[in-house]
Amino acid sequence: MKAIVRESYGGPEAIELKEVSTGAPGVGEVLIDVMAASLNAADVHLLRGTPWPARLAFGLSKPKQPRLGADVAGRIAAVGAGVSEFSVGDRVFGDLSGAGFGAFAEQVVAPVNALTNVPEGVSYQHAAAAGMAAVTALQALRGKVPKVQLQPGARVLVTGASGGVGSFGVQLAKAYGAHVTAVTSTAKLAAVAGLGSDVVIDRQSTDFRSGNERYDLIIEAGGYGPVRTTLKLLNPGGRYVFVGGGGSQTTAALLLGKSMLAKPDRADLEEVARLLATGAVRPLVGASFALERAADAVRLLEGGGAVGKIVLQVGASSAAGAAAEAAPQQTSAIAV
Repeated sequence: MKAIVRESYGGPEAIELKEVSTGAPGVGEVLIDVMAASLNAADVHLLRGTPWPARLAFGLSKPKQPRLGADVAGRIAAVGAGVSEFSVGDRVFGDLSGAGFGAFAEQVVAPVNALTNVPEGVSYQHAAAAGMAAVTALQALRGKVPKVQLQPGARVLVTGASGGVGSFGVQLAKAYGAHVTAVTSTAKLAAVAGLGSDVVIDRQSTDFRSGNERYDLIIEAGGYGPVRTTLKLLNPGGRYVFVGGGGSQTTAALLLGKSMLAKPDRADLEEVARLLATGAVRPLVGASFALERAADAVRLLEGGGAVGKIVLQVGASSAAGAAAEAAPQQTSAIAV
């Protein structure tokens, strides 16, 4: 089978499409015929080997794991011993970042605890876009254990609202009854408004930090301003969560104890699936590439021009896969 691999750390130029052996599922695992996968910032960090401390886990001089890709959606081709949750032919999706990655391929072996069923009526493309980013947004909204939902009417600010985590953050907050202010760039205002935001701020023409509005929760999915200044926008008892942004901002958030590192969680993934099924959350997909053009997809992600998620169409996702799906939900996807 074909898979995207890299033998050394680097940029898109390090990516190759190669024939690799197909693994067999072990105890508690399944083999997935991949129909779609999606890109995350984490995939780029893994590709480039950044930040440097991460290489302690993934390989100092070269990557221990040559294959890439966390978000996956597809159909189960085989099940390993002890698997009762799924059967051959089931449509599943999930996040493989805690299970060895490898989603950018025609097939991948995955543990069942990293997966859940694709809801009826949800396309492979949308399911693939809703793994890591949606769970990250959900964990940012809920905060630390014990997990609690936002109170209806809570005022939420989301920066980087046109990105993967940000676009899910806006929709999830609205699904839980919050009043949402979204911050994005001029070119992406319409897309973000379409997510259901109550207020959309153009960061290129308006400094949202200078206003009088105060928030119960701030999710920095695009944190590129002074963290301490943004913290002043919180109501008493409010919460600030830094998910992603600039290097200096990331360091500042870490030092202040405001940075969050999401973890794959099957219960959270199932909550995302429930919201996908009801239509409360609809992934914002900005571009779609064939598997062999994964390098171009990475270039688009790194360039910052994408709106929402970037999806890789794999295998039979446009033919046999389409026949098994209901009509896809409305999306802004662009085939590139």
